[in-house]
Amino acid sequence: MTTTRPILCLSRLLRGLLAATLFVGGGLVAGGASPAYAAVLPTPVGVIVHLTAGETIDALNARHGTVTLRWIPALDAYLLWANDGRTAAELIVELLGDPGVAEAGANKTMRAPEVAFNGGIHRWTSAPATAAGAQWALAALNLPAAHAMSTGAGVTVAVIDTGVDSGHPLFSGALVAGYDFVDRDTTPGDTRNGIDENGNGVIDEAAGHGTHVAGIIRMVAPSAPIMPLRVLDSDGNADTFTLAEAMIWAADHGAKVVNVSMGQHGSSGLLKEASESLWRRGVIVVGAAGNEAEARTSFPAASKCAVSVTATTKTGSLAAFASYGTSVDTAAPGESIVSAFPFTPSSTATWSGTSMAAPFASAEAAMLIARRGDLPPGEIARLIIRHTVPIVGPTNGVRSGRINLVGALRAAPNVTTRTTSCLQ
Repeated sequence: MTTTRPILCLSRLLRGLLAATLFVGGGLVAGGASPAYAAVLPTPVGVIVHLTAGETIDALNARHGTVTLRWIPALDAYLLWANDGRTAAELIVELLGDPGVAEAGANKTMRAPEVAFNGGIHRWTSAPATAAGAQWALAALNLPAAHAMSTGAGVTVAVIDTGVDSGHPLFSGALVAGYDFVDRDTTPGDTRNGIDENGNGVIDEAAGHGTHVAGIIRMVAPSAPIMPLRVLDSDGNADTFTLAEAMIWAADHGAKVVNVSMGQHGSSGLLKEASESLWRRGVIVVGAAGNEAEARTSFPAASKCAVSVTATTKTGSLAAFASYGTSVDTAAPGESIVSAFPFTPSSTATWSGTSMAAPFASAEAAMLIARRGDLPPGEIARLIIRHTVPIVGPTNGVRSGRINLVGALRAAPNVTTRTTSCLQ
């Protein structure tokens, strides 16, 4: 015992140094027709900590001069900080040297893909209100035939995003109580504040994102209640711990589907745990795969207990911006999608991205649950990825094709198994 402890400590310290360097960085990349912007990402506060059996957070804080900022009981995860000048990197190394700490890692920056990590700003454009119902994506999914089988009645979908514009007519009678994790209040509206929080020279580039995402769910599954949860500020910034908090809050308050149109590069133990926790509770997490145009994981979408969605075009091919690879489970329309928006004269806008693709799959999940509420998440998720339309052209490793609402809904009554395992 006395000879193995120094080796264990060294191993954990090395892991701590690695974890401490995994804050997401940025660069200069042009996004579509937009000019290039510097991706200046704010550094989140805090270190995420899990304790070993028998340890108490009060004792740990006393030993290290730290304070508890927040706690997620369902995940037994703490967000700790010290106001004495120690950096997150230093604090992680120090904590991992303590036998009372099972894990300690960085609280990382995450963003909506459309205000991307790589600096590319995928901008929305104004659209006439009549364009929403006539758009290609709805026709491609054959909504009339799908709605004859299910409209998602009674299945609450949580939209974890920039909030939702509750005054938009599309959401009349559609919203249930949510929460604002940015302002820490019960009014998760989708607003602009006129401040450039991330210092990239663009103000409020994510404002309206959550409303647009929720509008897609409303169009596809019109009877599914929507729970707005705000974790992204109006520039599109969030962090790992806050997203995990929101995911658990959604499950605690009755959501059966959780749409996460944002992501964190690289792996995230906390977001994996959150996805697994929801899966065990009968809640499906659907996430955007990212707009990196390469094989790159985005969490929580890439978790085994989540459905990762990339974007297709009108012709059925992968969108030029769409991330891909074996961590991506399926695809959905994501190019030139027309939906609700707070800041145009028509209250409608066109936006492209995997953020727009994910809510199509979330709506499908709600429709399937409404049709077969007895099925666990494993079966609902597999209905989504097994009943698809082939992607036109290269699939680049994506595990299935573009979602097929009618095919999945028709197959749902014949499911007799009760698969509870995760997808990958």
